[in-house]
Amino acid sequence: MKRKVVSIEIGEFKTRICELQNNKKRPTLLKCVTINTPEHMVEDGYIRDKTGFADYLKEELAREEISHQNIIFTINSGKILSREVIIPLVKSKNIRSVVDAEVNQYFPMDISDYAIQYSVIEQLQEQKQMRLMVYAAPNNMVRNYFNLAELLGGTITALDFKGNALYQWIKNNIKTNTNLVLQVNEHNTLVTIVKKGVLQLQRTVNYGIENMVYSLAENPYCRNESTAGIYNIIKKIDLSKDFIYIEDESVLSEEEKKRQSIHKDLTEMLQIFIGNITRVVEYYSNRNNQSLVEEVTILGQEVQFQGFEKVVQNAFGITTNIVRQAEEAKSFNKAEQEPCLTSEYIPCIGALYAPLDFRIAQEEKKEEQKSFYKQYIGLTAATALACGVLIFSARSEYKDAQKANEEMKAEIASLSYLDELKFEYEANQAAYEELKSMHDSTYSSNENLNDLISQMEEKFPSTAVITSFNATSDQFSLGVIVPDKKTAEKFLLVLKEISYIGEVNISGLSESEGGETGNKEVSFSIQCTYAMPDGIQADQNAEGVTE
Repeated sequence: MKRKVVSIEIGEFKTRICELQNNKKRPTLLKCVTINTPEHMVEDGYIRDKTGFADYLKEELAREEISHQNIIFTINSGKILSREVIIPLVKSKNIRSVVDAEVNQYFPMDISDYAIQYSVIEQLQEQKQMRLMVYAAPNNMVRNYFNLAELLGGTITALDFKGNALYQWIKNNIKTNTNLVLQVNEHNTLVTIVKKGVLQLQRTVNYGIENMVYSLAENPYCRNESTAGIYNIIKKIDLSKDFIYIEDESVLSEEEKKRQSIHKDLTEMLQIFIGNITRVVEYYSNRNNQSLVEEVTILGQEVQFQGFEKVVQNAFGITTNIVRQAEEAKSFNKAEQEPCLTSEYIPCIGALYAPLDFRIAQEEKKEEQKSFYKQYIGLTAATALACGVLIFSARSEYKDAQKANEEMKAEIASLSYLDELKFEYEANQAAYEELKSMHDSTYSSNENLNDLISQMEEKFPSTAVITSFNATSDQFSLGVIVPDKKTAEKFLLVLKEISYIGEVNISGLSESEGGETGNKEVSFSIQCTYAMPDGIQADQNAEGVTE
């Protein structure tokens, strides 16, 4: 049966709300609105003041005449962990038991205070396996949203994670090629790589539109501008057009100086943004040489920047497209209305396809425990009536124990903040391991080549002459001429003292008369391997570099 659902994504700075018709095959967008999230109200997915935010949200929903009987919340938080896993090919009803049995292997930490959910990526029939994405959300965060729904007077239909909601939309709308999809948000960008609609990789890059705006606020021409004013300035600059910088600013008008300064700062910020995305793409490419990215699709708030898609296209050298209106919103724009940019609501829309539906399984167990406890108390009371003398003698001890119990509960409550610190530590530790793996996979010894050359120039004997230098990803060679063998020996000792150098081998040592003076010269060749940093495996497939 068709019914209306309100899908809400609560961010630290913006809250996005969509009213949708939950059709069987494809949801239909009926209304959408973005409101400002009250300052300091939300922190990394947690709602600090649920009552205050519920009152604020009810007012906004009433103003927009949006029903909130059935609610889907989409959480955007770094505290929700995810892992891609492979399990044996089993029936749908048995997947849950397999995940529960292996969850401690997926997340090597105390997982008892997390709600676990999964999403099926694909079935590998030939290998008789399944690819899943398994997610872990802190129980107190899940409970946070259920409490908010109760304060709103609605019922949670599902509780989803933004990464999954976005992927479900991509899965149903982008089904060709190997596609790099960028969901550009305020303070981060969700990077998703799919191959014909099947998830290959998903990462969050902590750099978004607001980071660029805040950085631009440091520009002398923007310091007195509001955030809205800076956005208006940005809209006037087309980053796809090459800009000719003039060093002699005396020949420029004040308006030209302003334009040149802002264009330069924006270009530098976008280079940082592109660099972060490139690292994720390199990480994917190193593991999928047969399935390189063929196309880029951009979603979100990038429309604030003219020519943004051309900057991305030039950076990656492949076709780049911008989705400004979601397919589910085509009937949303009527002829008398201006075109509506619905791309930023895609995670809210995607949450209707196949949400994760986080629930706290332990809550049911607690209810059973409460029921048992009530029965136990009743039995104790009946026994007490039959054993009045014993109860009388034990009454004072019971009161003392009850008082001690209350004191212990108060002490436990005062230390509850340690749970959040523990969750944050474990999430950060998992994120660090993932980033380290990504860094290691893209490391090349040639990254230190400039520093290596500088050390050699500083430490080599002044009488030594380097006649040739060739470098590859794992070694380099030198052709050297020195006045005598003693200098050659000193040259070798200096090489072995440089931290970047591992093994040193010498070959082709010869002594000859050199120059017009007839002085003797000693020439030889040296082959050196790089000394790799601890824990780093060099990319042995990199191409050689010659100078």
